[in-house]
Amino acid sequence: MSIPLTSIPPAGGKIPTSAADQADMLLDLVVEELRHLARQDRSCGILVTRTAPGRFCVELSDQVPYGLTWETGT
Repeated sequence: MSIPLTSIPPAGGKIPTSAADQADMLLDLVVEELRHLARQDRSCGILVTRTAPGRFCVELSDQVPYGLTWETGT
């Protein structure tokens, strides 16, 4: 399961504090939801990939041990 996330694109290369806060809150909510799903079969962890500034993909991954959340960038 993969859930792409985007925040407000940065204006002038900077993300307004409220946009960054919103992105962090959204990431936290999605990771928490995936934790609940991961508990059902206990065979995978959560992978958070930054695909671009302010853009993320959050997914369950069998490459990540159960109970862990790994972060990576492209």
